[in-house]
Amino acid sequence: MGFNYVMINDYYSIYFFDDNTLFLSTPAGLFRSLDGGHNFILVNLNVSEEQMAFVTPNLGFGINSYFIDKTADGGVTWSNIYSEAEITNFMCFSDSQTGYLCSGTTILRTDDTGNSFIPVNSLVGMQSVVGVCLSGSNKIWAYADSMGSCCSDPYGVQLTETNSNGDIIHYEIDNSFMVHSMQFANPTVGYAIGHKTSETDSTTYHLYKNTTGTLGNNLFPNQQPIKLFPNPAKTSLQVQLPNSQNIDQLSVCNFMGQRIITQNGNTEPLNVSTLAPGLYLVEVISGKEKYSAQFVKE
Repeated sequence: MGFNYVMINDYYSIYFFDDNTLFLSTPAGLFRSLDGGHNFILVNLNVSEEQMAFVTPNLGFGINSYFIDKTADGGVTWSNIYSEAEITNFMCFSDSQTGYLCSGTTILRTDDTGNSFIPVNSLVGMQSVVGVCLSGSNKIWAYADSMGSCCSDPYGVQLTETNSNGDIIHYEIDNSFMVHSMQFANPTVGYAIGHKTSETDSTTYHLYKNTTGTLGNNLFPNQQPIKLFPNPAKTSLQVQLPNSQNIDQLSVCNFMGQRIITQNGNTEPLNVSTLAPGLYLVEVISGKEKYSAQFVKE
């Protein structure tokens, strides 16, 4: 058929940047094709990325054993830019500056090409995020494992929509699917592999198509933002919800997505005196609504 195949016994991941440029990560090293897979060349013998995402033919990112690596020369050389014990093997980028990855139950975002990450959202009632993808620059899709184990079925899908500042506008949850993989071709058309949770045969998987760019149920609007003051804070932080709603649960996450404070009930103000200086994310659950905002600890 005219193809010059690379003979491999195993592979870690493959990433298509466009119709011609693709990268193949294997135990034997990283290979690159510039002609749509007709020919491959070995670009790095010692790099085997478990997951890859390229924003240009030269600028790319990879996850390797909980480390995030970065290349600026098409995979020839790589440098470690981030590490976290709970990073799952999924990441995606909306442009050369902005990208997302998973850490435990939290979705992290970078706005500086991977040099730093901050928590932006987490899944309600889920134990471990196992995948993220984008449909447009402001819609983040995530699917999670309800049992908190990488070996059990991913359970449920959450769609989070943000504004241009990264603030959450609303999110939707659908627990009727067990999704194992998901990808969007454009903002309104996406595909997922999995099965309905109501199906008795959990070993048969189907290909589902989404043509709306929404889940269409369990919509939780955040039209009015949460208020945090003072911000920056030194010793205490006041948390105020729209319409004086009660707080059922309040959590504080650090920049690695780790929950370091969790309180149940309407416990205000929040004592932040023991926190190290830096940027943090506050997440509040009130009934069926969820709010989040960032604050700086001085």
